[in-house]
Parts: sequence; C-alpha cells; structure tokens
Amino acid sequence: MAGELGLGYAFAGFINPDGAAPALHGHDASFRPIPNRPAKHRAMLAVSAVVADTDSEAQRLNWSRRALLARMARTGTAPHVPTVDEAARELTQEEKDAPTVITDGCWPRQLAGSPATVRDQIEQMTKTTGVEEVMVQDVIADPLARAHSRALLAQALGVGPDRMAAVS
Repeated sequence: MAGELGLGYAFAGFINPDGAAPALHGHDASFRPIPNRPAKHRAMLAVSAVVADTDSEAQRLNWSRRALLARMARTGTAPHVPTVDEAARELTQEEKDAPTVITDGCWPRQLAGSPATVRDQIEQMTKTTGVEEVMVQDVIADPLARAHSRALLAQALGVGPDRMAAVS
C-alpha cells in the first residue's frame, strides 16, 4: 500500500528477517510516484546489530538481547536488559551459539561481529533489498560497550557523527 501511495517504507528486519527482502521488493515493484511526493522509491531496512573488536566478543555482548527476548517470551515482560553475566546463566548453549550472520541465505534476527563482519552483512542486506538507508537498533546492557559498538559501526560504514542518531 505504501508503494501504491508513493510513500517511503521502513521494514523491521530484526523482527521478521525472512520477510525483509520480499516486503522491500514488493514496495519497490508497487511504487507509483504521486504529485508533491518524492518521485523516487525510498525504503529503509531496520536491523539489530552488536559490534565489538572481535566476532566472539560481539557474540557474547549479544547474549543480553537474546536473554531479554527469552525473558519476554517466558513472562511477557522484562524490566531491564540483562547483563552479559546474567544472560550467560539464563541462556542455553544453543541460544548463545545461534547465528548472528547470514547463514545459507537465512538472515538472523541480530547481527553481531567485528566491524568488518557486520559491515559485510549490512552491505549484503542492502544489495539484496535495494535499500539505501539502514536503521540500526542495539540492545547492549553495558553503556560503554554500547557506545563502543556504535563508534565501531559508524567507522566501519564510513558514517560521520552527523549521520548517527543515538537513542539510549
């Protein structure tokens, strides 16, 4: 509908990673320019990402998000983001080891890795979907690790501070 109305479109790939490419391609295919609106198809992909100096450290930091989602699934609520130590105690090994990169064509709900790993994943997603804009959500309990993740990602993507908006 957004495409037929000549509107931009944003898709939350961290909620439904399998639906991202079909939805964004559908918007592109149905886009009809409307007077007084941008004549060009505009779409944005939202992803969840954790960036650290190494892939293994990013995977570990990502446990907080996984534990938060597991708590919410169990109880319907989660009053705070679990620390990495809390998450380590709550998650199964399988949950800790779940993919955080595109594997066999399947997109993960969360990206986690070194700056190069996450940059490569985002580039692959933008090429697949044709989007020119990406919004990144992060769920990192430690505020210093969160700030470091954002700085590493901005540097990896060549985005200056003027293009980064942070909500904590």
